Amino acid sequence: MKFNQKLGILVLASTLLMHVSGNAALRARWAPPKPEHTVLSNEYHRYCINVKFAEGNAVRLRDGKLVSSDSNVLSSFHEVYEQYEIKKLSRLFSRPEHILDTERVKGQVNSGKELADLNNYFRVILDSSANSEQFINDLNRLDIIEMACAEPRYFVDYDDIPPETPDLTEHQGYLYDAPEGINAPAAWELPGGTGEGVRIIDMEINIYLSDHEDLSQPFYVTPDGARFGGHATSSVGILNAGHNGYGLDGICPDAEIGSFAMEPHPHDFPNLADQINVMADTLDIGGIIVVVAGYRIEGGLGLIELQAGIFDAIENASANGIIFVEAAGNDFSDLDRLMRNRHSGAIFVGAGAPPSGNWGPDRSRLEFSNYGQRVDLQGWGEEVTTTAGGGLWVGNNDPRQTYWADHNGTSSATPIVAGAVACIQGIVKARSRGRMVLNSTEMRDLLVETGSPQQDGPNGNGHIGPRPNLAEAIEHIPFPSGVLYGTVIDFETDETIPFAQITTLFGDEAICDDVGEWVMPNSLAFGDFTLTVQAEDFLNQTVEVHLEEGDSLEVNISLLYSGFNLSAESFNIDIEPESLIELPISITNNGNGTLVWQAEKRIPSLEDLQQWDMMDSLPIGETLENGSLHGVALIGDFFYTTGYRNNSFLYKLNRDGELVNRFPRPGNPNSKMRDLAYDGEILWATAGEVAYGFTTEGDSVTGFELETNALTAITWDSNREVLWMSGFVSDAITGYSRDGQVAGSIDGCEFNIHSLTYWAEDPDDCPLYMLHSPDNETHLIHKINPVNGDTLFVSTLRTEAGFRPNGTFISKGWDRYSTVFLTLSSPDQNEILDIRLLADFNEWFDLNTLSGEIEADGTEDLILLLNSDSLDNQEYEGELLFQHNAAGGETSIGITVSVELNNVTDDTNHHPSTFGINSISPNPFNSELHISFNLLQDTFAEMRMFDITGREVKQVLRSHRKTGTHQLTFNSAHLTSGLYFLSLKTSSQHDIKKVICLK
Repeated sequence: MKFNQKLGILVLASTLLMHVSGNAALRARWAPPKPEHTVLSNEYHRYCINVKFAEGNAVRLRDGKLVSSDSNVLSSFHEVYEQYEIKKLSRLFSRPEHILDTERVKGQVNSGKELADLNNYFRVILDSSANSEQFINDLNRLDIIEMACAEPRYFVDYDDIPPETPDLTEHQGYLYDAPEGINAPAAWELPGGTGEGVRIIDMEINIYLSDHEDLSQPFYVTPDGARFGGHATSSVGILNAGHNGYGLDGICPDAEIGSFAMEPHPHDFPNLADQINVMADTLDIGGIIVVVAGYRIEGGLGLIELQAGIFDAIENASANGIIFVEAAGNDFSDLDRLMRNRHSGAIFVGAGAPPSGNWGPDRSRLEFSNYGQRVDLQGWGEEVTTTAGGGLWVGNNDPRQTYWADHNGTSSATPIVAGAVACIQGIVKARSRGRMVLNSTEMRDLLVETGSPQQDGPNGNGHIGPRPNLAEAIEHIPFPSGVLYGTVIDFETDETIPFAQITTLFGDEAICDDVGEWVMPNSLAFGDFTLTVQAEDFLNQTVEVHLEEGDSLEVNISLLYSGFNLSAESFNIDIEPESLIELPISITNNGNGTLVWQAEKRIPSLEDLQQWDMMDSLPIGETLENGSLHGVALIGDFFYTTGYRNNSFLYKLNRDGELVNRFPRPGNPNSKMRDLAYDGEILWATAGEVAYGFTTEGDSVTGFELETNALTAITWDSNREVLWMSGFVSDAITGYSRDGQVAGSIDGCEFNIHSLTYWAEDPDDCPLYMLHSPDNETHLIHKINPVNGDTLFVSTLRTEAGFRPNGTFISKGWDRYSTVFLTLSSPDQNEILDIRLLADFNEWFDLNTLSGEIEADGTEDLILLLNSDSLDNQEYEGELLFQHNAAGGETSIGITVSVELNNVTDDTNHHPSTFGINSISPNPFNSELHISFNLLQDTFAEMRMFDITGREVKQVLRSHRKTGTHQLTFNSAHLTSGLYFLSLKTSSQHDIKKVICLK
């Protein structure tokens, strides 16, 4: 088959289609012989009888009575039935009749064999006065009855022998290189090889301990109220223990695990056949059910599927794509004697000797293991390390931390084989993108044919099959394949393109040779799928193909290219304050294919930093020789923090973390001020049962009493003008006005809150940030929407022992480009001030659109927007990074903006003796206002204008200034006539003057 591809148009040269249809005869179903006489031991529920009507008799339950299309069919049954005291009659399989009928038809098509009609199964509960054995015998004499039998009591074969504790990893030999192990790491290296995308249900007497530290939560648990059991926990540990650096490595850690308990309620009759049928329905095709329990028979442990209803349930589910991996049992028995002419489709697992030699030659049959040609595969039957037990590691006598090294029997062997099945199934699903799974027969044949052969041993040569070898099995997975080949050429020149890469949807790859030709001799063939071609400086091309198993298909592909050309290489712009400039910029595509591009705004000085990356870390505890600091704030150029007891000070530090000054702080010296807030004018903190408002020199100027001393976390909400407070054990975050009135509450906050801080510009409308710890070791950051209480997880801050958070603060004042998250913490009683990037500041430049597509020879006109509203009198550098599908892949353009803020002039040679605004002229003013002001030290200064209502109408100045006298000119064209207030503020000083505008 061949087709050529050019500009996405497929030309089919030739087609060969084959359709095969027909109805092959089904293999006849074999019905087990009925016993001549039944004797029930204590291993059976003697009053719970399962009844199967012979095939061909459509017997159904209607209004509590059995009916059939032929009324004479049931006459002999009723003669027997009516002689006994019956408590209840019900269907054995609870799912709807039509679904069971549909699955039977599909299963017969899939398997080619006749399946049992599960709707012909019923359950009879006899009164305790009835003779159960006689009832069974009477029914089994009837031709219409295929089988009547009592429901067994189900058990597991479990023997916990705790030995001396060896090294855990040394005793997981079953994982590693064949033939000693199953070579699980060979699967782990491949997509899906850890069981991803596969669901497994572990079927035991009890469910596994899902809270065990090494196990995941189940996707499925039934029935409700089932009890935890060590046997189930051991099975699931072999399968699913996490690859987490501690405990065990499970064979298929990424498989989803379900847990099914056979008999959780001792006073209820189990209905295992129905439960298997329901359980199988929860799995997708290719799902796995692991069976490691049986019932007592002749003093040993028998297979559950020796019961007719269970056998038929398993056979139906297997025919519909579910894989059962079943323990062959520990009864020293030849299963060929018990199960001649009978195969449910389940994979049977025997117990083989481990390679230690303690139990005979490696891979020889252990004496107790059942055997026979019906047994397919073996796993380690001794010395298996897994979860539960406790002989290897018991943690702190906590069952969630127990491990042992002597799990054994077919109970340990079965999950080893089931894990191998899950790894292979995961690889098949991943490789085929979910288009293929192996059925039970295919999986069994693959593992048997590639496994490490059984060895002779002292316990006879009873067959238990090979041990899986995943490395070999992976090489022989029966994927359907075909041949793909062709040539890659340049559409424009018709020249071949060497070294282009061709990749199919399923991950098959080929590289063109130096003349542009390529071949995939073993491409997965699943009908319709896509392949993608990539070549340097050309556009990727994806085409659809159709390849069936055994086909050969030629695919010739032409590639296009695009061009990316910007009209400018950089921008260097001077801009007035509070201005908006629009600059034209264009992108031209000079190629013959579609250009796809997108732009990202970046700050070059922050390009190597991600959100929450550390920008700086200052050892201020060491500097201050104080190991008990609490609360942190950044105001202007200075950090503030507090001590207590003999160091009850408000500390002022510069940006290098060096002490500038210290002031006595308000409040009881023995009460810690654990958090600091800043409302734009004064600092706030709580100490004991008082909230204090104080200046940056520690002078208390306001405050109010609290109802409790538990409110230790505090922050200022600049949007609502409230102080939010909470504490370690608070169930709410409470908002207070500055005068102490309750202004709101966020209820239901069940967090151990260490600190609060606020970011008004939070992009998710969750500006209230809290640092909390669920266990005093792991410290987490969440953020809250104060309106509706919605909470979002943000980050894990620290997890190491000894870390104690002592305050947080969000600030835009660290540098011109970033908003930072400050944390004061005390690892090992040595306070560290960490400064992390919360967000970069790039709102001052933008494009009118940040992505687009341009056809060949086309141009797209864009607008670069520069906005100086929130910029200081400084130079700002930004960058637009364009990522595109043209040659090179990316192009950047630099943007430099210089803000001249109201013609500020500085006289730094003059050292004034007073702080504040010296003069304003003219006053009253009309259009321009000339302002002179003094600064007594190098500092960050802000000058703002407010109207008579207190509303800010203009930001006049916001920048770092040196000591001296400064002049600026302020343009007031946007103001209306009225009285205004001009405010000059630094971190420690404030001055206000009146001005009048007349228009």
